[in-house]
Amino acid sequence: MGSTFIDHTTRSTHANTVVHSYIDYRFMDQKSMIETIKDDIADVLNRFKLVSTDEAKTIDRRLRFCANPAKNPESSMYVCLFLCIMTLINAY
Repeated sequence: MGSTFIDHTTRSTHANTVVHSYIDYRFMDQKSMIETIKDDIADVLNRFKLVSTDEAKTIDRRLRFCANPAKNPESSMYVCLFLCIMTLINAY
């Protein structure tokens, strides 16, 4: 059994057709306003690029360090925490 592959363009065209049909059916009297909103959303989404898995991991790591500076080896808090722990360990 072969797998069906639909490329991005085909999916996008089909999705666009479905959205237009739904807007025609459900929001006949507000169609122009909804079309404008839909186009604005599409423009915003098209401004962003897809990132690779490695780029996503790098971004996630940086965000984690920002959220908790104690885990970032380059932060002053990390250094202070490390020195405090080492002082406690050496004291015993």
